Amino acid sequence: MKIFKNHRLRSPVVWLGGLLVFLSLLSPLSMTAAAPPPQTEITTQSVIDALSAWFATYSGFEFAQRGWITIGDLGKARARLDQWDVEAYIDADYLNETGANAAYVDYTNAGLGYFNDLVFANQPANVAGVTVWHEVMHAIFDANDSDLKVTNDEIYTWYMEGQIRGLGHLMAFENELRSPDCDPEELERNWNRFNVFMTKTAIDFGGYGAITAEGKAQLAQLTGFQVPDPAALRGLYESSGLLEKCKGTPTPGPTETQAPPPTAAATKDTANQGNATSSRMFLIDNSGSMDGMRIAAAISSAQSTLSSLSPKTEVAVQFFGTYGCDVAIVQDFTLDHGAASQVIASATAWGDTPLAAAIAQGGAYMQANASTNNLVMILLSDGEETCDGDPVDAAGQLNSTSSSFPGNISSLGGVVKLAFSRLVLAQSSGTITLHVVGFGIEPGSETEAQLRAVAAAGLGNYYQADDEIELTEALQEAAEDSPRGGLFSGNWLFICGGSLVCLLGLGLGIAGILFLVRRSKKAAEVIETDPPAPVVSPESKTSPPDAPSIKPTKEQPKKKTLPAVCDSCGEPLQPDENICSQCGAPQGGGKQ
Repeated sequence: MKIFKNHRLRSPVVWLGGLLVFLSLLSPLSMTAAAPPPQTEITTQSVIDALSAWFATYSGFEFAQRGWITIGDLGKARARLDQWDVEAYIDADYLNETGANAAYVDYTNAGLGYFNDLVFANQPANVAGVTVWHEVMHAIFDANDSDLKVTNDEIYTWYMEGQIRGLGHLMAFENELRSPDCDPEELERNWNRFNVFMTKTAIDFGGYGAITAEGKAQLAQLTGFQVPDPAALRGLYESSGLLEKCKGTPTPGPTETQAPPPTAAATKDTANQGNATSSRMFLIDNSGSMDGMRIAAAISSAQSTLSSLSPKTEVAVQFFGTYGCDVAIVQDFTLDHGAASQVIASATAWGDTPLAAAIAQGGAYMQANASTNNLVMILLSDGEETCDGDPVDAAGQLNSTSSSFPGNISSLGGVVKLAFSRLVLAQSSGTITLHVVGFGIEPGSETEAQLRAVAAAGLGNYYQADDEIELTEALQEAAEDSPRGGLFSGNWLFICGGSLVCLLGLGLGIAGILFLVRRSKKAAEVIETDPPAPVVSPESKTSPPDAPSIKPTKEQPKKKTLPAVCDSCGEPLQPDENICSQCGAPQGGGKQ
């Protein structure tokens, strides 16, 4: 049997590196928040409180104050939820099985005992208000089922949801109207977006068909929801004199090479921005492929994510692809998450997918306007670039040093370089991390490959989501103030996910392994199990076992002997000669 020489791990650095890597692998598990227990009953009052807070977010706008638009009657909702047959629960497991973010369950025989009950994935206050209202409407319609003017009450609920989401454009219109520097052209741009969106969603938003005039009347009667058509509403604004506040010469429109100017969806929250400790910017795909349930899920998930953020996290919102290849900042950085949620509700699905422009302009805006150095952008999209841009290059340019690291890392050296770059950039002031959330992307497709490469170039993670629940989870994890990091978290390209502990451990571990490999190549040799006895020199055999070793000394040169000479005349003497043969003088030994 052959063996190799045993090279022990002599350096504690190697062991320390391995320990840190192991701890980093456990970190994502240990930091996962505990989910609420299944089938937790909550009060219907908590549902009413959530709706009340949501209704209040619209109360400061002219259309609500003047009664032109009413999104619901809280009294009608309370009357229905106070009835004996309605209860409310938190049951994320049930919703996971059904693929919904919330539900009104009129009956189930799955052993859960639901009968005319509302089911949410979280506390109602942490669920998007439009989603809560959607399900409460179902409860109202269920009590009037035999009298409904539609074949499916989803026609009512999705019409309502589409119209409410369009109100975000109307709020942008009013915010521009209020601005001291009101731009007439920007005002009209917001109105046109509102008009297009409301007209489209009135025809068919959720895929259940259009609502009739008779249906609108019944919807208002049962729930209090009432929104006039855009033409009638514009007449109300004009007759009220509100539009007189914004008259003047329109500003020049954008050139072909310029992006449309940012939409003034909300005034800048400069008073409170200084209190922020982190900055998050949401880049939301408004392309045509997001139409229907996808854009509804994106809005709901983004709103739920906003409600989960720290109060000290400032947020900004960008829409891209609303009209062709345009990009627009629709919400400036603010600590008012409710205002940002309202703006997100106005997302549409209409245009193309300008990923590169969205990333480039979003990064430039974030660097110029964020008030913190904790910068994260979250890109949500269901497709690849369609506007002739290079999103991977755009993501690499977000941080100057990141562009030198390719998205496809196949060597150990490349992995170490990427890990080291993430460590350096993570400690740098003002570094932007770009996370990408792919929604409904086919695994293994070119689209997935591009989005993963974008995330790699942006030093972030890629998250895959196939339904609303997964989308909410992905957005919330991407937007966390202290994102969890571990080996291969999110995307295997992102070694350690930016975790300092993991990066240190990985570096030390790799250094130790490389040291051992190099040493083994030089020193490892194959030997027999029973090695021969060592060869002993002859000198050592004659030495006593315990004799001290004596270091050999250098042989001293022999002294040269000179011939003897006469003491008197100096002539050479013959050996043993006592009398000089030349002068006859007796000798006393001769000179040397």
